[in-house]
Amino acid sequence: MNYIRILLALLSVYFFVGCEDEPNSLGDNLIPDKDRIGVITINSTEQNFELKHSSYIDTLQLGSANRVLLGKYRNVNSSMLIKFLLNYSSSITTPLQNETLILHKSWIDLKPSYLIGEESAQFDFELKEILKNWSSLSFSKDSLNALLTGNSELSSNKLFTDSLISFDIDNQTVLKWMKSQINATDYQNYGLLFTPTAGTDKVLGFPALTSFSEDASLPRLSVIVEDPGNFIDTLSFLPSADIHVVNGNLPAIDGNNFIVQGSLPVHSNLWIDVSKVPSGVVINEAKLTLFEDTLGSVKGNIAADSVLVYLYEDSTVRKLDVNFAQGTLLRNSSGEFTGYITSYVQKWLEKPESNHGIQIRIGDNNRTVNLYSFYGSNALVQDKKPKLQITYTYHN
Repeated sequence: MNYIRILLALLSVYFFVGCEDEPNSLGDNLIPDKDRIGVITINSTEQNFELKHSSYIDTLQLGSANRVLLGKYRNVNSSMLIKFLLNYSSSITTPLQNETLILHKSWIDLKPSYLIGEESAQFDFELKEILKNWSSLSFSKDSLNALLTGNSELSSNKLFTDSLISFDIDNQTVLKWMKSQINATDYQNYGLLFTPTAGTDKVLGFPALTSFSEDASLPRLSVIVEDPGNFIDTLSFLPSADIHVVNGNLPAIDGNNFIVQGSLPVHSNLWIDVSKVPSGVVINEAKLTLFEDTLGSVKGNIAADSVLVYLYEDSTVRKLDVNFAQGTLLRNSSGEFTGYITSYVQKWLEKPESNHGIQIRIGDNNRTVNLYSFYGSNALVQDKKPKLQITYTYHN
């Protein structure tokens, strides 16, 4: 029995000593070098990747915006167009045709949902009748310059509060629109052009048709009408078309930074040299982080929590690669914008000549004039430069 106990003890010692070896060392010398696999993570900051960036005013279709903007602030000037759908019952049609309908009062209510600038800053606008048809789907800055309007100021008795802008509008203009509703050969309702006055120093935004806001939040045209001896009634009409058009200049940019701004819009190009990553590797992930220079940013009471990135096919003509999906960089708890552009980097490694960089836009590109400033390639603090972190798998 003693011999058996001694034998078991020796076997136990041998077993535990053997298990102290690294578990992956067993047979390590049997794996050929060509079959070995490794994972490496590098980043553009530590490896000092070359970076280039530029900012520029781009074009943008604003017809799908869920907010329409009006005002002036810093480098931007936004005009607004609204057309109201004047639908009414047959009880209104008859006195209109008989020329017995009296329009006692017409007014418009606007409820701001966005502000950039000081609440107490000056805000005012001119209101002109639009005389030709227009479409929000094709309207542009050039369309605004060519827009035909009347000369008369149509607004009066303006009331401005933080939550409501209300003003009277010329009765005869509205009555003309109502009559043209029943006479297709003499249709004249093409809406209104709002233009900020010279002293305005803020931009306000109002819910647009595409915002899916409750009717009570949308711009509203109301009228009080009477058919003598029959009725007095109040009618309300909602928009059938709306759009805003923003003009302005590229703001002064700190030479170390690049910027993006909504609605004007300002977009930026960012090019990152990835030639220090070995060719032939498989990219597990490529994470891009942008660091905001909050002192250079100018934001309203609603601010984006994301930045959008697009792969360029040819940056010289600003042509995007439609074969690759939009990327999104989300703001994290540290205020950094970070997200993945793995497929972009994989393409650059497979075809180095295809690396034209990426286009960067603000997340709320068509519904604010917020401006974001990001540290660039010449940032004085190394860790604030755009950071591309790449994890890849390699074979020996």
